[in-house]
Formats: sequence, structure tokens, C-alpha cells
Amino acid sequence: MLKEKIYFIPGTMCDVRLWEEVWPTLTITLGDKYQLVHLPIPAKSNIEEILVELRACISDSNINLVGFSLGGYLASAIYHFSPEIVNRLFIAGNIPCSLPNQELQSRQRIVHWVKKNGYSGLPKKRAVELLHSDNQCNKIIIAKMIAMDKALGVKILLQQLAATTHRQDLFTDILKATIPVTFVYGIEDNLVNSQLFDKIPCNNSLIQTVEIPNAGHMLPLEQPDAMAEEILRWLGR
Repeated sequence: MLKEKIYFIPGTMCDVRLWEEVWPTLTITLGDKYQLVHLPIPAKSNIEEILVELRACISDSNINLVGFSLGGYLASAIYHFSPEIVNRLFIAGNIPCSLPNQELQSRQRIVHWVKKNGYSGLPKKRAVELLHSDNQCNKIIIAKMIAMDKALGVKILLQQLAATTHRQDLFTDILKATIPVTFVYGIEDNLVNSQLFDKIPCNNSLIQTVEIPNAGHMLPLEQPDAMAEEILRWLGR
């Protein structure tokens, strides 16, 4: 039997380890019905090139997309440009909008600092800032964040920041979606402006938003069981 695929696109400086605690629950529940596929972010110079490469890695025309953070934006962009191949869209820790000025300035400072002083890896302080207050002493989560960043390295960091800073606002397009769309975000995710969800039309039952307790931005690491449960609900819609 041909399995339906669920493609998982990670966030900035994340690899397949992002899903280590999410996938087991899905595998047990879904059995042989779905194939779970990690789709790394290609090392390209802009979002258009990244999307071309991602699209080339997708071999079928009836896909389910799960994206976290930057991966959520890229999943939204695949739907925006190729809606005919997307069956469902699941976005975690992201609203597919242009980056605010504060984030643009922050990225510029990071790039300037790294080019001037070098890069010794994700600072523990920054890792902690991305977590819910209850998880900021979780050494396992912090260690995994630092390990993923180290594995990808400074070249990928600079490439991802440069290539994905200037983003087209796709949120308005997603609000018109004709497929099941789920947005999930941590209750203490400072990178998601949840007030934007008020723009979702009340009569569009295809779009759902879910706030996850005890989670900051790193939802797949902080609350993997809750994320897996929401993915299963999404697949059942």
C-alpha cells in the first residue's frame, strides 16, 4: 500500500533531532498509513531558491506539511506557490508574515557580531530565552539545541539568516485556505504575535489555532506529546 507522506520542515539551526520526541507517538498511532519525512532546509542564497530545492525533494502530489518556526514559513510558502500539491498544513511557532523591524535589526546585529568576532555556538543564554520559564533549567532540551546548532555550524547560520530575512507576507493568503490548517504555539512564545490570529475569519472552520501550555518557542522539544496530539487531530480533520 502506498503511504501518504507527512513532510516535516525544521526551524533555523535545527536538524532531524527536533522531531525525536514527536515522531514515536505518531508512529505508534498511525502505523503504516503515513510515512514521516524530515525535509532539511537547503543551503541556498534566498527563499526562492530554497523553495525550488524543497519542491524538488517532494516526489508526490498529495502531501501533508508540518513546519516549525522558519520551517512553518517555508511550508506556508510551498502552499502559497503550489497549492495543488498540499493536502494539509500544520504550522508550529510561526505566523507566515514579514519579519518585524525589531527582528530584522536583531539579525543584523548577530551577523555583524559573528563576522567580527567569530562564532563559538549557540549561547546558553539565548537557548534559555527561547524556552518557557518552567523549562529554562531543562539541561536535556538546552543540550539538544546547542548540539543541533553545533552540527550545522556558522556557515549554515549565516546562510539561513541572510537567505530568509526578507519574507513575503503570506498570512493573508493562508487565511483564505481551502485545506485544513492548524497553527500551534507555546503560551510563552515571544516570537509569535498571537493577536494576529484575530484576523482569522470566524466562518472559516478549516483554520484552527491552538495555544500549548508550558511551552515557549521550542515547542517540539518542550511539549512533544502535545504537539503530536495536535498533529493527529489535524490529520483527522
